[in-house]
Amino acid sequence: MNINQIIIYTLIITHSSCQIYSDEYLYNCTTIYKEKDKELKLKLYPIDCWIFIILSPITFFGSSRIVYQFLKNTKLFGVPGDSVFIITITNGIESVVYFLTANYVLTYNKAPLQNAFQKVNQKIKQITGLATLIVFVISNLNIFVYAAYPLALIYNALESTAKILRIFNYSLLLS
Repeated sequence: MNINQIIIYTLIITHSSCQIYSDEYLYNCTTIYKEKDKELKLKLYPIDCWIFIILSPITFFGSSRIVYQFLKNTKLFGVPGDSVFIITITNGIESVVYFLTANYVLTYNKAPLQNAFQKVNQKIKQITGLATLIVFVISNLNIFVYAAYPLALIYNALESTAKILRIFNYSLLLS
């Protein structure tokens, strides 16, 4: 049994024994909540906070190591490398945001809804999300451009083959 399986089993056992997530904490979008109720409903569960506090530094240091390797060896930059580099940077930034949010929730016992911390978090997540989106769009365009020409050649080859088969079928019908 590897470490990932042990962690997953531990989380499943913890979840089932503690009944951490229940329906009373679900946020109903049709209900109008007071600001204080929103802060309590929208906060992270303690186990989520602790998972973010434990795993976020690991992902941040892993992302930092990858970024360091890219900066150390510039040959890694290129068509797939640029995407990996930008996604790694955004992942590292979001790891810091998750870590700080989990600490905020554990410290103040409420969700950061209408304060400067939340607004900064929101802007950072918008920027990192936009950067990731742009990278994926550019990657998909590159894949399309690189694949379009061979696909066009294959299509043209199959189209001429289909014409030959069609002529052959017509000749069988006529005879």
